[in-house]
Amino acid sequence: MFEQNAGLADSIYFGTLEFNQNDCNMPTFPTNFEPSKESMHKWFGTRKKPMVFGAVELPGVFQTHAYSSDTLRIAIVIVLELIGAFAVMSAGGFSLRATVPILFAIIVDVFLAIQLHSFLPQRLANKNQAKATDDPALAKRFDELSKKGKLLEWIYSFLIVLIGLIKGLGYIILVRGPEPQAILMFFIFFIIAILHITTTGFWFAEFNLRNSISKEVKENVLSLGQKYAAKERISSFTSDVPITVINIARHRLIRVENSNQYQIITLGVLTDHELASMVAVQPNVMLQSAVATACIKHQIQNILLG
Repeated sequence: MFEQNAGLADSIYFGTLEFNQNDCNMPTFPTNFEPSKESMHKWFGTRKKPMVFGAVELPGVFQTHAYSSDTLRIAIVIVLELIGAFAVMSAGGFSLRATVPILFAIIVDVFLAIQLHSFLPQRLANKNQAKATDDPALAKRFDELSKKGKLLEWIYSFLIVLIGLIKGLGYIILVRGPEPQAILMFFIFFIIAILHITTTGFWFAEFNLRNSISKEVKENVLSLGQKYAAKERISSFTSDVPITVINIARHRLIRVENSNQYQIITLGVLTDHELASMVAVQPNVMLQSAVATACIKHQIQNILLG
């Protein structure tokens, strides 16, 4: 998406983590553009790959992991839903008693999958807020908030599996007995349920994010680049041990002359891959942790909340 500093590999390793640029299928936008706060908050709903830098683990902010794989899985869900719906309707002679329930079940499946995912954006926001604050009590509070909704998520997951079971039983009733193909249909409905639980919400979140950013890019063009112009932001931190300075596309990590003060200066969004590049050049785990902590604070406090 953005030009990276020469000499940095596409795959960057931190301890046991591989942060692969090719896995991050994020929306693209012009270098002089910055999405609205509303759009940037939508990024919390997309699939993330946590990043570990020394002793610091970051949940992920401006990244999307494996969207192309999720798109493939969504295509599989659609095909399997069509096969299942056709099988049930065919077994019922395409009557209303067969057609209406199976179509209703598909709608409920999608609804429950989206509801299941609805807790994730705020949970991820709270996890990142916990990493971005220096107040231990506040960090603990954000950690506690990030655990909300677990029971409802379990209930939604159970209901999605239950609907798959009901679809299978409905098929058996319509074919008037446990025909051999009933086992195949149960297997198909089970795969549909699992994919809805693990994929549907993430795919819709990224799809909505891309639509939102695409709309704003068009509005920015019409306003001659004024409505969503990239903003410069600066945050400072200290380090008694010298930190390696670096320029990453439109962003800089610099040292304030003759001091132990350092500044992160960004223009627009500091993506997680650009953050990882700033950390990658640091010579040891301690400095990687320090820079990673400063960067997550910059992402949350200066870009999302600033």
